[in-house]
Amino acid sequence: MHIVHYNSKYRKFEEAVKHKDGLAVLAVLIEETDKNNANFQPIIDSFKDVDTEGKSAQLHTAFPMMKILPNTDGFYRYSGSLVYFCIS
Repeated sequence: MHIVHYNSKYRKFEEAVKHKDGLAVLAVLIEETDKNNANFQPIIDSFKDVDTEGKSAQLHTAFPMMKILPNTDGFYRYSGSLVYFCIS
């Protein structure tokens, strides 16, 4: 799963993507068994709207992101990288 944020000093994502400090992307590896975690239900529910390659979906239910993120004590990063978490 990729969670993409853009720097609020830029008015729109399209503007932020043009700048070195514009985006922050968090990548989380999710094991198939995690689909039984009820905290993922809003994401799983949105999959029914994605029926062809290249199509996207909007989440219609707000949920606390911390409920689906792993323990953030251990992660890897470097300048220009994605932040990478591994859920095991």
